[in-house]
Amino acid sequence: MALRQGLGTLAALCLLTACVPTMAVSPIPSAITDPEVTQTAPEAESDEPVTFTAMSYNILGGYGPAAGFYSDYIDLDELVPVNRVPATIDKIRLGDPDVIGFQEFQWDDEGGPLLRSELDDYTWVRLGYDLAIALRTSRFEVLSTGQDVISDGEARGWGFSREAVWAEVWAKAEKRRFFVFNTHLQPWQTEENAEVRNEEATNLLAMIERVADSAPFILLGDFNLRSDEKRAVFVDPLNTLLDGGLVDSFTVAKKDVSDVPNAASMNQMGAKVGGTKVIAKVIKRFKSSRHYDYVWVKKGTKVATWATISGPNVKWKKVNGQRVPTWTGIVASDHSPVQAKLTLK
Repeated sequence: MALRQGLGTLAALCLLTACVPTMAVSPIPSAITDPEVTQTAPEAESDEPVTFTAMSYNILGGYGPAAGFYSDYIDLDELVPVNRVPATIDKIRLGDPDVIGFQEFQWDDEGGPLLRSELDDYTWVRLGYDLAIALRTSRFEVLSTGQDVISDGEARGWGFSREAVWAEVWAKAEKRRFFVFNTHLQPWQTEENAEVRNEEATNLLAMIERVADSAPFILLGDFNLRSDEKRAVFVDPLNTLLDGGLVDSFTVAKKDVSDVPNAASMNQMGAKVGGTKVIAKVIKRFKSSRHYDYVWVKKGTKVATWATISGPNVKWKKVNGQRVPTWTGIVASDHSPVQAKLTLK
C-alpha cells in the first residue's frame, strides 16, 4: 500500500483565510513510524470480532503561553505544554483506551517526548505534522501506515495543509486486521471554513474507501464540527459523513458513561456561569453533550459505551449561585478526550 504524506509546514492558525473548495491529494514517500512497521499480516486472518476502546484527543500541543488564547484567566505557567503533560497522562490513564488518535501532538518537543516515554505501553505511530496514533502494544501490531492531504493549504496561501493519517493494525489475539484513521479538520466557525470542512469530509470518505476497501475501520479526530449543528452550510460536513455511511458513535452507544454528564469535548478551560463572564476551570456543558471530537464508525458497528472524559480531579462547587463541575488542578487541554468502546465485526 502506497504511503502518503502531506505537504504542510507550520503556520499560525490566525493566517487561515476563506477559500473555494478544491480537491487535492498528493503522494510522496513513506511516513515516519516508531517503531518500524511490518508489511504483511503475521498470520492468516480470522473472522473473530475485535472489541476495544478508542479515544480521540486534541492535547493543545506546541503553542505554549504564546498561544495562550486562555491567558486572561489561566496562569501562563499552566499553559506551557510540558507542564500539562502529567494532567494529560492522568486523563488517558483514567480512560484506559486501547487506541488513541492525537491531534496537535508535537513529536520531538513541547512535551511530546515526555508523553511518549510515560505511555510506553503503547506503540506510537508518527504521521502528519501534528497527528499521532498510539496503540496498546500488548494487543496490536502496526502493519502499514500512510497519510493524505485533504485540503491544500499551500495552494490557498495558508502555508500548511490539512491531513488525514492512517494505520493498518493487526489484533494479535483475534487475528484480525483493521484500520485506524485520524485527522484534524479546518478550524473557526465561519461559512467559508465550513465549506473547507465539507471538502475535507468528502476527501476523507474517498481516502477511506481507497485505503480500507472492505476492511473494518474507525475514524478519530477533532472535526471542528458541532455534533448538534443545525445551521445551513455549517452542517454540510456532518451530513456528508453521515451520507457516506459513517456514524457518530455517540448516537448509537448503548450507554453514555461520561464522568461529568453533558460535558462538552471542547472545554476552552472555562465556562460562563450565571452571566457572560467566563469562569476559569469550570467545565463547559450542553444538554446535547456537544462535541467537536469524534469516534466515527461504520453503520452497523456495535458501540457499548461512549464518554467525554473530564476527570480526574473534578469537584462540584457553587459558582455565582450555581452548582457546577470544576477542575481542581492544571487543565490538560482546551479539549477533553472522547472515547467509545466498540466491536468491529
